[in-house]
Amino acid sequence: MAKKKKKSKNKDEEDGPKPLPKPPPGFTEDEWVLYNNPDLTELVQHLRGPCPQSTLAKFVISPVKAAEWLWDKILSRPKQRAETIAMMVSIGVIPQAIAALRTFPKDKKAVITGLVCSISSDLEAQDAIIASETVAPHPPTNSIELLLKVLRNTESTAVETSITTTIANITFGDRHRQRIINEMGKNGGYQTFMNVYATSVSATARAYAVEAMLFLLGPIKESFAHVPRVRRALIECEAVEAALLRLERGGRECSSSSANKDADRLMRASATLLSELMADDSAKQQALALGAVGLLAKTLAEGAHKMLGAAVWNDDRGLQASLLTKAAVAKAVFA
Repeated sequence: MAKKKKKSKNKDEEDGPKPLPKPPPGFTEDEWVLYNNPDLTELVQHLRGPCPQSTLAKFVISPVKAAEWLWDKILSRPKQRAETIAMMVSIGVIPQAIAALRTFPKDKKAVITGLVCSISSDLEAQDAIIASETVAPHPPTNSIELLLKVLRNTESTAVETSITTTIANITFGDRHRQRIINEMGKNGGYQTFMNVYATSVSATARAYAVEAMLFLLGPIKESFAHVPRVRRALIECEAVEAALLRLERGGRECSSSSANKDADRLMRASATLLSELMADDSAKQQALALGAVGLLAKTLAEGAHKMLGAAVWNDDRGLQASLLTKAAVAKAVFA
């Protein structure tokens, strides 16, 4: 008599949930279970302290550790990055993270600003950052004002990079550009960004700072009506001098072969910023007084044209920085 064939089982039914591997160093058993929970709700709630909905009795992790784990989940899984960010945004990570900016100690601010930065490229995340929702028991929070305050008072290049990148991401499109312009004007934001651009030891932070300022000079719903006001605010913060100094230093970096990708971005953005500022007559006068003609000629002679194209002097229109595509054109201007 033939034997009956056993009914094959679905592989998932056969295997069942796979047991977690042994916790790595630095994790307890309970922490390892929480870290690997695909539902991130509980982890997000830990950003504000003890989680009232914890499924692990008497188990609490610090808000800093929660932020580190959430940030790690975004960075360590590039293929699932968009899905992970969408999940975090849907369960309210942004209001919790912004509220945590108030409570994290100064030496841990890089963790929470890094988490916000890693999420800020997502459009819904940007909407949530702008919305500035209140999270109990914290008072109402203006997220942009708070980010600018943290940036103004930090000495951490990691914090500088995270916040300038976050603002640059939000201002890249015009969805919230007007709101950022308003907040920058009310909260000393232009000066704060100019300080990062001029003095930060991080080329990445400087690059994002100047790019964010350039984005603010972009159109809002195809209108450029706001641009003169933004340009004037930047000029009052000594943007002309900062851009010229950055081009001069960039020229030296080119000649010493120490330029890198961020230095390249910084040179190009600095030339573009200078070009935008030259639409204002007072900026032209400042540039003349600062010896811009000789400075730019020297910068080109040192090899910066290989990176930025050119920063050129035009006798008819005054000082004008532009990204020319051929070094030969730049050299001809100074001939």
